[in-house]
Amino acid sequence: MIVAPLLLLASTVANTFGEGLGGDALGGMIQVYAGAAFALAVVGLTHLLEPRLPRASTLLLVIGLVGCAGVVAFGIDSLVYSYDSAAALSEVEGVAEAGPALFLPGLVFPLSIVALGAAVVRSELTPKAAGFALLAAGLLFPVSRIGGIEPLALAVDVLFVAGLAPIGLSVLRHRSDSPDVVASTLATGKAVPA
Repeated sequence: MIVAPLLLLASTVANTFGEGLGGDALGGMIQVYAGAAFALAVVGLTHLLEPRLPRASTLLLVIGLVGCAGVVAFGIDSLVYSYDSAAALSEVEGVAEAGPALFLPGLVFPLSIVALGAAVVRSELTPKAAGFALLAAGLLFPVSRIGGIEPLALAVDVLFVAGLAPIGLSVLRHRSDSPDVVASTLATGKAVPA
Protein backbone atom coordinates (compact mmCIF):
# COMPACT_ATOMS: atom_id res chain seq x y z
CA MET A 1 0.00 0.00 0.00
CA ILE A 2 3.05 2.19 0.18
CA VAL A 3 5.06 0.92 -2.78
CA ALA A 4 2.19 0.82 -5.31
CA PRO A 5 1.26 4.51 -5.30
CA LEU A 6 4.93 5.53 -5.15
CA LEU A 7 5.68 3.38 -8.21
CA LEU A 8 2.71 4.87 -10.04
CA LEU A 9 3.96 8.35 -9.18
CA ALA A 10 7.46 7.41 -10.40
CA SER A 11 5.94 6.13 -13.64
CA THR A 12 4.05 9.36 -14.17
CA VAL A 13 7.17 11.42 -13.43
CA ALA A 14 9.13 9.33 -15.96
CA ASN A 15 6.36 9.78 -18.53
CA THR A 16 6.10 13.51 -17.87
CA PHE A 17 9.81 14.12 -18.33
CA GLY A 18 10.08 11.50 -21.08
CA GLU A 19 7.83 10.99 -24.07
CA GLY A 20 4.54 11.85 -22.35
CA LEU A 21 1.77 9.77 -20.76
CA GLY A 22 1.40 6.42 -22.47
CA GLY A 23 4.45 6.75 -24.68
CA ASP A 24 7.58 6.42 -22.58
CA ALA A 25 9.50 3.14 -22.22
CA LEU A 26 10.78 3.83 -18.70
CA GLY A 27 7.38 5.11 -17.55
CA GLY A 28 5.69 2.05 -19.03
CA MET A 29 8.14 -0.34 -17.38
CA ILE A 30 7.64 1.26 -13.98
CA GLN A 31 3.87 1.21 -14.56
CA VAL A 32 3.97 -2.57 -15.07
CA TYR A 33 5.51 -2.96 -11.62
CA ALA A 34 3.08 -0.40 -10.17
CA GLY A 35 0.17 -2.49 -11.45
CA ALA A 36 1.59 -5.61 -9.81
CA ALA A 37 2.15 -3.71 -6.57
CA PHE A 38 -1.41 -2.35 -6.73
CA ALA A 39 -2.66 -5.94 -6.94
CA LEU A 40 -0.94 -6.63 -3.61
CA ALA A 41 -2.36 -3.41 -2.18
CA VAL A 42 -5.87 -4.40 -3.29
CA VAL A 43 -5.46 -7.81 -1.64
CA GLY A 44 -4.24 -6.20 1.58
CA LEU A 45 -6.90 -3.51 1.66
CA THR A 46 -9.76 -5.91 0.96
CA HIS A 47 -8.38 -8.20 3.66
CA LEU A 48 -8.59 -5.29 6.12
CA LEU A 49 -12.11 -4.44 4.94
CA GLU A 50 -13.34 -8.05 5.15
CA PRO A 51 -14.33 -8.07 8.87
CA ARG A 52 -16.44 -4.93 8.40
CA LEU A 53 -17.72 -5.50 4.84
CA PRO A 54 -17.45 -9.26 4.17
CA ARG A 55 -19.46 -9.52 0.94
CA ALA A 56 -18.31 -6.22 -0.49
CA SER A 57 -14.65 -7.01 0.16
CA THR A 58 -14.83 -10.12 -2.03
CA LEU A 59 -16.39 -8.19 -4.91
CA LEU A 60 -13.88 -5.36 -4.45
CA LEU A 61 -11.03 -7.88 -4.58
CA VAL A 62 -12.17 -9.30 -7.91
CA ILE A 63 -12.89 -5.92 -9.48
CA GLY A 64 -9.67 -4.45 -8.10
CA LEU A 65 -7.52 -7.24 -9.50
CA VAL A 66 -9.09 -6.85 -12.95
CA GLY A 67 -8.31 -3.14 -12.74
CA CYS A 68 -4.71 -3.87 -11.77
CA ALA A 69 -4.42 -6.07 -14.86
CA GLY A 70 -5.44 -2.98 -16.83
CA VAL A 71 -2.63 -0.94 -15.25
CA VAL A 72 -0.13 -3.66 -16.23
CA ALA A 73 -1.61 -3.89 -19.75
CA PHE A 74 -1.34 -0.14 -20.33
CA GLY A 75 2.23 -0.22 -19.00
CA ILE A 76 3.13 -2.89 -21.55
CA ASP A 77 1.29 -0.91 -24.23
CA SER A 78 3.40 2.13 -23.34
CA LEU A 79 6.55 0.08 -23.76
CA VAL A 80 5.42 -1.15 -27.17
CA TYR A 81 4.31 2.35 -28.21
CA SER A 82 7.70 3.82 -27.31
CA TYR A 83 9.41 1.47 -29.78
CA ASP A 84 6.75 1.16 -32.50
CA SER A 85 3.64 3.30 -32.09
CA ALA A 86 1.82 1.47 -34.90
CA ALA A 87 2.17 -1.83 -33.01
CA ALA A 88 0.65 -0.56 -29.75
CA LEU A 89 -2.74 -2.08 -29.03
CA SER A 90 -4.08 1.32 -27.96
CA GLU A 91 -3.37 2.65 -31.46
CA VAL A 92 -4.71 -0.24 -33.55
CA GLU A 93 -7.94 0.58 -35.39
CA GLY A 94 -10.68 -1.97 -35.92
CA VAL A 95 -9.32 -4.72 -33.66
CA ALA A 96 -12.28 -6.06 -31.69
CA GLU A 97 -10.02 -7.67 -29.07
CA ALA A 98 -8.45 -4.33 -28.09
CA GLY A 99 -11.47 -3.33 -26.01
CA PRO A 100 -11.72 -6.37 -23.73
CA ALA A 101 -7.94 -6.84 -23.56
CA LEU A 102 -6.87 -3.28 -22.81
CA PHE A 103 -9.59 -0.70 -22.43
CA LEU A 104 -12.07 -2.64 -20.30
CA PRO A 105 -9.57 -3.54 -17.54
CA GLY A 106 -8.09 -0.06 -17.89
CA LEU A 107 -11.46 1.53 -17.12
CA VAL A 108 -12.15 -0.92 -14.31
CA PHE A 109 -9.07 0.31 -12.40
CA PRO A 110 -10.37 3.79 -11.52
CA LEU A 111 -13.84 2.39 -10.85
CA SER A 112 -12.36 -0.11 -8.42
CA ILE A 113 -10.41 2.65 -6.69
CA VAL A 114 -13.61 4.70 -6.31
CA ALA A 115 -15.35 1.63 -4.85
CA LEU A 116 -12.44 0.91 -2.50
CA GLY A 117 -12.38 4.54 -1.38
CA ALA A 118 -16.11 4.44 -0.69
CA ALA A 119 -15.66 1.19 1.24
CA VAL A 120 -12.87 2.72 3.33
CA VAL A 121 -15.09 5.72 4.14
CA ARG A 122 -18.15 3.56 4.87
CA SER A 123 -16.29 1.03 7.00
CA GLU A 124 -14.56 3.73 9.04
CA LEU A 125 -11.44 1.58 8.67
CA THR A 126 -9.24 4.66 8.72
CA PRO A 127 -9.79 8.35 9.16
CA LYS A 128 -12.16 9.29 6.35
CA ALA A 129 -9.52 11.47 4.65
CA ALA A 130 -7.76 8.37 3.30
CA GLY A 131 -10.98 7.08 1.77
CA PHE A 132 -11.84 10.47 0.29
CA ALA A 133 -8.31 10.71 -1.19
CA LEU A 134 -8.87 7.34 -2.89
CA LEU A 135 -12.31 8.45 -4.12
CA ALA A 136 -10.83 11.61 -5.63
CA ALA A 137 -7.90 9.69 -7.16
CA GLY A 138 -10.28 7.19 -8.75
CA LEU A 139 -12.54 9.88 -10.17
CA LEU A 140 -9.70 12.01 -11.55
CA PHE A 141 -7.50 9.14 -12.81
CA PRO A 142 -9.30 8.62 -16.15
CA VAL A 143 -9.59 12.38 -16.73
CA SER A 144 -5.84 12.79 -16.32
CA ARG A 145 -4.81 9.73 -18.33
CA ILE A 146 -7.33 9.83 -21.18
CA GLY A 147 -6.86 13.58 -21.52
CA GLY A 148 -3.07 13.29 -21.25
CA ILE A 149 -3.05 16.04 -18.61
CA GLU A 150 0.34 15.45 -16.98
CA PRO A 151 0.03 17.95 -14.06
CA LEU A 152 -3.33 16.42 -13.13
CA ALA A 153 -1.86 12.91 -13.44
CA LEU A 154 0.88 13.89 -10.97
CA ALA A 155 -1.72 15.32 -8.57
CA VAL A 156 -3.81 12.15 -8.86
CA ASP A 157 -0.79 10.03 -8.01
CA VAL A 158 -0.15 12.18 -4.95
CA LEU A 159 -3.76 11.49 -3.93
CA PHE A 160 -3.05 7.77 -4.26
CA VAL A 161 -0.06 8.17 -1.94
CA ALA A 162 -2.17 10.22 0.51
CA GLY A 163 -4.90 7.57 0.51
CA LEU A 164 -2.86 4.38 0.67
CA ALA A 165 0.44 5.17 2.40
CA PRO A 166 -1.06 5.97 5.83
CA ILE A 167 -2.98 2.69 5.76
CA GLY A 168 0.14 0.79 4.72
CA LEU A 169 2.27 2.41 7.41
CA SER A 170 -0.29 1.56 10.05
CA VAL A 171 -0.42 -2.05 8.86
CA LEU A 172 3.37 -2.26 9.06
CA ARG A 173 3.30 -0.98 12.63
CA HIS A 174 0.76 -3.67 13.58
CA ARG A 175 1.68 -6.47 11.16
CA SER A 176 1.66 -9.21 13.81
CA ASP A 177 -1.87 -8.32 14.92
CA SER A 178 -5.02 -9.97 13.60
CA PRO A 179 -6.99 -8.14 10.86
CA ASP A 180 -9.62 -7.14 13.44
CA VAL A 181 -7.00 -5.54 15.67
CA VAL A 182 -5.37 -3.77 12.71
CA ALA A 183 -8.77 -2.52 11.50
CA SER A 184 -9.65 -1.25 15.01
CA THR A 185 -6.27 0.41 15.31
CA LEU A 186 -6.64 2.05 11.90
CA ALA A 187 -10.11 3.32 12.75
CA THR A 188 -9.33 4.70 16.21
CA GLY A 189 -5.63 5.38 16.06
CA LYS A 190 -5.26 3.41 19.31
CA ALA A 191 -4.08 -0.15 19.72
CA VAL A 192 -6.82 -2.50 20.84
CA PRO A 193 -5.85 -5.62 22.81
CA ALA A 194 -6.35 -8.84 20.85
